[in-house]
Amino acid sequence: MPHNWASAEFVRLTRHLLIFERGRQLKLLAGLPPEWVRPNNTIRLDKTPTRYGEVSLSLVLDETGAGLLSLSFGTDRSSQPDAVVLHLPEGFTSVEADGHDIPQIRERQYRIDFLENRSVRLMR
Repeated sequence: MPHNWASAEFVRLTRHLLIFERGRQLKLLAGLPPEWVRPNNTIRLDKTPTRYGEVSLSLVLDETGAGLLSLSFGTDRSSQPDAVVLHLPEGFTSVEADGHDIPQIRERQYRIDFLENRSVRLMR
């Protein structure tokens, strides 16, 4: 049986695949393994604490492999990040919210508004 510190590090590293705080930015899906991105799969992280309050995310992939990313930012936050940056996983070509494309800020990176609840479509 591994030591408790090793177990804690594994959980922390796995969390960082999906959500990572860097400076005043909240980065989403930056380390998502391509093997997890397959049709009819769901990737979820519930109420993980960040310095901006609790964050939940759920990426649901349909039978075609297109994805719907649902984000929930807790209302107990005392500060907001300067940016929420979505790292578009391999195989996706664009991102849209509320029926509008979200512009790229860097290659495969998109800035998402920091709203209490947010749904974003990942298009193939």
